[in-house]
Amino acid sequence: MLKKLFYLGLIGAFVGGFWAYKMWTQPHKKIADQKIDITISAHDLVAAYVRNENAADSTFSEKIVVVTGKIAEVKTDSTNNGSLMLESSDSIKTISCTIDPFSEKPKTAYQVGQMVKLQGICNGINMDDIQIGRCVPAK
Repeated sequence: MLKKLFYLGLIGAFVGGFWAYKMWTQPHKKIADQKIDITISAHDLVAAYVRNENAADSTFSEKIVVVTGKIAEVKTDSTNNGSLMLESSDSIKTISCTIDPFSEKPKTAYQVGQMVKLQGICNGINMDDIQIGRCVPAK
């Protein structure tokens, strides 16, 4: 009986290890190839969060969004990741778009005042920043 449990555990460990290996080595999904859930302007996105934060979070969070707006600020953090702050109609809430590290367009190509159309994953609101991650230029 103990021998059967040992072999069953060994098979379970092998299957679990193989599954973990496959998950670890799978390629990243390209955001540009994902189905777009919502297309919205930066002003309308901010207005939705100002009206009702909980309703907007349930509508936009974890969805693929295309947001159009004017760049207010270009940032680079300590790990050399780029992010763009889009102009908004509200003086408190802002939209922070983190550039996808796998993006074909370099983060240095963006300029303040430039109109952009970005596709990314809306991660909801953090403090007063509406977070959109893994942004790439939308088609």
